Amino acid sequence: MKKNLVISLAAAFLLPMTVSAASIETTGAVMFDGDVYLAQQEVEKDYVRTAEFIKGDESGDSWTRVIAIRHHPRLMSPMTAAEKFGKKLQEENPGLTYEVTPCNGGKEALIQFTLPTGNSGSVFNAYRFMKQEGYAGLVSYQFSSRVPAFSVAKVGLSSPDRQKWVNELISANFDYRIGNPAQRTMASNR
Repeated sequence: MKKNLVISLAAAFLLPMTVSAASIETTGAVMFDGDVYLAQQEVEKDYVRTAEFIKGDESGDSWTRVIAIRHHPRLMSPMTAAEKFGKKLQEENPGLTYEVTPCNGGKEALIQFTLPTGNSGSVFNAYRFMKQEGYAGLVSYQFSSRVPAFSVAKVGLSSPDRQKWVNELISANFDYRIGNPAQRTMASNR
C-alpha cells in the first residue's frame, strides 16, 4: 500500500492564473501550474473521500508538491469548514498561524498555513472549500509544497510563488470525479 502523501491533521475537516487548472480525466491526472499530477490513491477515512496526486516525475517518498481533492459530505458551509479547520490546526500545533479568506464572491473559503516538519523544513498548504455540483456537502482542493529548511527563512506566506499557487487554486476546476471506479483503478495501478 502506498504511503499516505498528505499530512492528515483533522480528518473531519481535511479535507492551486497563468495556466488553467484542467483535468486530464482519461489518465487519472490533473494539471496545475503547468505540471501534470498523477493520481496516486483514493481513500476514505471518517466519511471523507480523498484523491491524491503528485507531479509525474516524482515518487510517493520524494514528492515536492501534492494536489488533493476531498469530498466532505457532512460539511455544509465553506467558511465555517475553513475556520474550524484552522482552529483544529492551532490546537494541534500551538503557535501556528493561518489565514482564512473568502474567495469567488464569498461562496467559497480559502485557508493557507505552513507546517514545520522538523529539521527538514516545512510544508506550505492551501485549501479551498466549496460546494460543487454532483456532491452533497463540500469539496476541497488542497495544494501542498515542501519548503527545504535552508529556504524557510526566505519564504513567507506572501512570496510570489505562494501567491501564484493560491491564485491558481482559487481558479482551479478539476474535473476528477471522486468515487469514479475507472479513476480509482488507474490510480491503484501506478
